[in-house]
Amino acid sequence: MSKRTFAVILTLLCSFCIGQALAGGIVLQRTRVIYDASRKEAALPVANKGAETPYLLQSWVDNIDGKSRAPFIITPPLFRLEAGDDSSLRIIKTADNLPENKESLFYINVRAIPAKKKSDDVNA
Repeated sequence: MSKRTFAVILTLLCSFCIGQALAGGIVLQRTRVIYDASRKEAALPVANKGAETPYLLQSWVDNIDGKSRAPFIITPPLFRLEAGDDSSLRIIKTADNLPENKESLFYINVRAIPAKKKSDDVNA
């Protein structure tokens, strides 16, 4: 296979993958949230870029080890986001056991479950 043919195939495959990623669905407006200790909460905007499908969103905060409970909660922890709508997740600190002389890292998890269309077939 020539280099030119390989480059064309690779370009087509990459453009197909990018098109699928931009097709719609849930979008988090930021990749990182910095919680300012002087404020009561931080916000993470989310949007449903899909044209038809509503999603059920479930969100929570994990510690870096994944074993212990993080000192933050997210509200609302579970809600429906209609197609074309946007909302905001509020991140609220629940405990004062974080070190003040260094930064701490936690993971925000957002699970998006698409709505299923009702089927006329009862056995489907």
